[in-house]
Amino acid sequence: MKLLNEGGDLRLHDYEGRSVKDWTTLNPTPKKRMKILEFLDKTRMFAMSNSGHDLLMGKPSTKNMQR
Repeated sequence: MKLLNEGGDLRLHDYEGRSVKDWTTLNPTPKKRMKILEFLDKTRMFAMSNSGHDLLMGKPSTKNMQR
C-alpha cells in the first residue's frame, strides 16, 4: 500500500520485463506472498469494475463520492 500512496504504478515493470506480480512470487515468506497477491487481485478487480473505469476515465462516480 505504501507504494501506491507514494504514486507507484502497479502496471509498470523493470528493465527485464518483471512486473510487481513477478517480484511478489519471489518473496520467500508464503504468508506475505499470498497477502500481496490477494491485494494485487483486488486492485485489478477494482480497476475492471465500473467505479475503477470511471476513475480511469475521469468521470465522477456516485460510488466514489460516498467513500
